[in-house]
Amino acid sequence: MNHTLDHFDLQELAGLLCGMTDEESDAVINDDEDFCTPLLDKFGVDFEQFSQVASAVINNLNLGFSPLTSRIHLGASRKDFFVGPKIDMTSDFLQIIDQKFPVNTSQNITVDGVTTHRIMSVDMEKKITVNGKDFG
Repeated sequence: MNHTLDHFDLQELAGLLCGMTDEESDAVINDDEDFCTPLLDKFGVDFEQFSQVASAVINNLNLGFSPLTSRIHLGASRKDFFVGPKIDMTSDFLQIIDQKFPVNTSQNITVDGVTTHRIMSVDMEKKITVNGKDFG
């Protein structure tokens, strides 16, 4: 997956990673200043070097599911495995699922333009039957 970070995205990210407040970052952006000084002070890199590294990191981050642990991780990956550290994102992922699929709704899932299946979110109080099998 290749994500293009525009100049503004990179400025916002630089401000965040340098520990600047939103107001401080906005002041630098709005005054047409650059982030070289804070980046050099914090990381020893200029904005161009920061942009190259940030883009490379962002483009190698992926979510993955571990069939061994049944956990969802975020990390840099190469093909089907993570390289280096990974972060357990299971709880965050499930909270997002709860927001994306409100209780007592269903949504079709489309992958690469093809509708592949349907996700149903039902209240724990409801009993459902799928293909003759009862759940709940």
